[in-house]
Amino acid sequence: MLRRAGQVQAAFVTAGTPDLDYRQYDAELGMPELVHLLEMLSDESRAACAGDVLLNLLDHAGSPIGSPAERAANEALVYGVNANGLQTICAGGRPVWLLAARRQKTRIARAALLAGIANCLVVTDVIADSLLV
Repeated sequence: MLRRAGQVQAAFVTAGTPDLDYRQYDAELGMPELVHLLEMLSDESRAACAGDVLLNLLDHAGSPIGSPAERAANEALVYGVNANGLQTICAGGRPVWLLAARRQKTRIARAALLAGIANCLVVTDVIADSLLV
């Protein structure tokens, strides 16, 4: 999938936020690996986390968070196109739509735009207003 990212014509991605309990991913989607990854993050990395885009944990600037080992563990969770693949799609001028509806997702939406891993938004008016501030 990652090798074919350059051929993708459009992508729709969702974001998560640490303001909500990531353990919901384990309870609802059966993803204990993500919960384990979050538990192994240092306090500094956990504090830097603005959220995730397709499970890619990002800071407020849209950069991957954590030490090289933490980043490698995060990459192991990403089963589809990772953040670099999304950047490739955006750089090629194709749309990557980020879908977000909760106020808590404003920070990760901004980070995704700053990092160039999304270039189109479907958001609520609350998020849109917060992005303009």
